[in-house]
Amino acid sequence: MSSYRVTCMVYVEYNGVCDGTGTVRACVFDQNGRNRWKRRPARWYMAKCGVHLRGSDYVRFLGHAIDTMFWGIEGDNVLLILHEWSTEFEILCLPYCIRAPTMIAPYFTIAGALRGVELQAVVDGNGNNKGKLCVICLDQENVLRVFTTWRDRYVNGEWGEWVLQNSLRLAAITTGLSGYKEGYFRSNTAKVVTVKVGSVVLTPAEETTWMFSVDLETMEVAKCKDVSMAFYPCQLPWLPTLRACVNHCKRRGQGCCSHICICGNG
Repeated sequence: MSSYRVTCMVYVEYNGVCDGTGTVRACVFDQNGRNRWKRRPARWYMAKCGVHLRGSDYVRFLGHAIDTMFWGIEGDNVLLILHEWSTEFEILCLPYCIRAPTMIAPYFTIAGALRGVELQAVVDGNGNNKGKLCVICLDQENVLRVFTTWRDRYVNGEWGEWVLQNSLRLAAITTGLSGYKEGYFRSNTAKVVTVKVGSVVLTPAEETTWMFSVDLETMEVAKCKDVSMAFYPCQLPWLPTLRACVNHCKRRGQGCCSHICICGNG
């Protein structure tokens, strides 16, 4: 790769605060810039975001869409988002009836809201960088709901209101597909295999080799013979093998600090 940029999300615990409460930082490596890691000043990102988290285990990466990366915060109806063009963390509120994915309890129930509605994935709604965001939600009865919102990137960057675009019951809509078996979608929630612009690929928990796609605009379903491109979260083993010099560089970013610091601070 002749030109690339790497963005890292770093969780930092607060000193003197219990329960592992902390915040997040964005570190950017830009090959076209000064060729070094740049950590944003604390007052810059804290003032912009002010995100307080209960620990890194409560955050789950959901995906990438419309030039933005999305994380779900367990137990909250908000998304943590990071824009590629600005590297600023923001909070995006979800509709009151859904919650971000859970890592501990199977579902959260909200008084007066739909029961057990959980966000599974984020999808670019229409491509062409037009700013339409879709979130894919499933409940305990395997009812698929698609909520949409828009972001006007070129005016003020604000998000619009959430709208329930479509919903369908997976057991009913997939009955006529080749390979469907009685008993699908009865015991556990279906799983999202992968997403692409305007569509999502799912599989029943009972048989993960049987997959089908849903067009988010028309809600038409079709059986998938295979999935040519699937994405899975990657987590570095602890301790991470990625090394970085955290000291102030005395060589103005020109030192080779990937393994051994030569800045005079080591």
